[in-house]
Amino acid sequence: MSYGYETSLKFYNELVKPILVKQLPLDTFSAVYCGDGSEIPGFDDELSKDHNFSPRVVILLNQHDSGVRLAELEQQLVAQLPKSFESCDVLYTEYRKAVQFSNLDEFIPGYLDLKCYPKTINDWFGLDEQKLFEITSGAVIHDPDGAYQQRLGKVRYYPEDIRIYLLHFGYNRLSEFMGIERAIQRNDHITVS
Repeated sequence: MSYGYETSLKFYNELVKPILVKQLPLDTFSAVYCGDGSEIPGFDDELSKDHNFSPRVVILLNQHDSGVRLAELEQQLVAQLPKSFESCDVLYTEYRKAVQFSNLDEFIPGYLDLKCYPKTINDWFGLDEQKLFEITSGAVIHDPDGAYQQRLGKVRYYPEDIRIYLLHFGYNRLSEFMGIERAIQRNDHITVS
């Protein structure tokens, strides 16, 4: 487990969940750890929490709540949180929100700037790879009926043809930057491939 995830999991269990279950039944929401930032895929540690690092969790309501209701819940919860947790600032800024609310059905397509989940090859090629990485490299904290994981499964893996094409394209790009001759001398098999 990564430092960012461990801190966020503790933040959720000790602070967010106790406040949240006073307003919502435990089986009506999911909680996930995902988004932008190097801590999501596990690249940050205690020493590298120098910019926009904050424990964080995304709360996804299973029912169709209005945007107003989601914003109200978010404001009420954030108002009850401390300014710091485990020697980390609990941020709630334009760039980083320690707690964010969304509708379960709308979150993944909305994050990926889609109207619906990808179905065609063109849909897949139109995806922002960075955003796809951000949403799939996180972790599920609470998903009582597997509803979030079922939705995430629709974008977790590229279809095989697209995966192979993107790998080929990426290797070609690497070989242009690295130079095949130098890659061979370095015994860098990935670039040479």
